[in-house]
Amino acid sequence: MGGGSTGHGSTDVVEYLVAGCGAAIVSRTCIAPVERVKIVFQTTKGSLPGGWPGIVPRIWREEGFLAFWKGNAAAVTRVMPYLSVQLASNDIYRSLIDESSGGALGAPVRNFIAGTLAGATAVSTTYPLDTVRARQAFRVDRGASEGMFAMVRRIFAEEGLVALYRGCWMSCVGGGAYGGLKFMTYDILKSKFHQLIGVESDRELRVWQRAVSAAAGGVIAQTLVYPVDVIRRRMQTAVGTSPYRSLWHGLTTIAREEGIRTGIYRGLLLNYIKTIPNVAIYLSLYDTFKYWLREYAY
Repeated sequence: MGGGSTGHGSTDVVEYLVAGCGAAIVSRTCIAPVERVKIVFQTTKGSLPGGWPGIVPRIWREEGFLAFWKGNAAAVTRVMPYLSVQLASNDIYRSLIDESSGGALGAPVRNFIAGTLAGATAVSTTYPLDTVRARQAFRVDRGASEGMFAMVRRIFAEEGLVALYRGCWMSCVGGGAYGGLKFMTYDILKSKFHQLIGVESDRELRVWQRAVSAAAGGVIAQTLVYPVDVIRRRMQTAVGTSPYRSLWHGLTTIAREEGIRTGIYRGLLLNYIKTIPNVAIYLSLYDTFKYWLREYAY
């Protein structure tokens, strides 16, 4: 995710894939309880007694402590390739953009375009697993848990292939915009730290400086694309036909029936609670794994 090198060999790609997989497993497992509560809150229409904090004792009472990790196997299975593809393709796209433009594009523009393409690429390659994760997390007090692959087979048999990809185009838009904004902001803030403390390499930055840069980028990006995430989750968890004909139809319907703050931005605070530690854990581990691989494995 560094700023400017071009040309990435197979060794670099392996580093991104291995480091991304390791970071994804730990970070996603750590924030799984928040994600479970967020998905239930996002996909429940109307007011809930006690708001989203009321979901916590409900899940604990009805399903037990381990239910906070329901759907985590599917989440980890999706996030490992998602994060790896996103990181590797982001650097590849940066190199391609630099080569095709002759370096004419400024770093922020290049990083936004590369991040957008990387986000859309990662979303489209792992979307069915995300649909399964959302449905597993949405199931509260609905009988026995259903395995990831069993759910894939059932959805395919009962609703068809299209159900596994429902909302995918919207997710590519949202995931692409999120990736572009996140990577662009992340690199801008890292460059400010470079200037502030007088260093040239990302490796010379402290862990907290990278974490603050990424967390800020994540929060800014999440705030701007969050409505798309709300609509996507509702489309994924709907059984049968899609509840919304388009992104605009979804936005206007939710705004009219539920409001802006309690509808379109429903669960945003939960998402902030999830994003900040997730980014901190991910960055620390990803950089640690990547530097370790470069130092000891090759």
